[in-house]
Amino acid sequence: MTTTATEAIGDLLQELTEAWNDGDAERYASAFTEDADPTRNSVISLTAVLTEVGWRFASFQNTRVSDPKAAR
Repeated sequence: MTTTATEAIGDLLQELTEAWNDGDAERYASAFTEDADPTRNSVISLTAVLTEVGWRFASFQNTRVSDPKAAR
């Protein structure tokens, strides 16, 4: 049985979420390529790439959401 890229990336995102919820930093980090730099918890965008060991996240864009009323 083969896994589609969409399914594999969905599994990887689930793994990332479960590791975060479990407070497991090693498991969380293992979902990323060695040169990725995940940071704050806001609205995020992830870029997944297929590596020799399977799908891994190569980038983590963290966009902070601000209250437009606070800027006034």
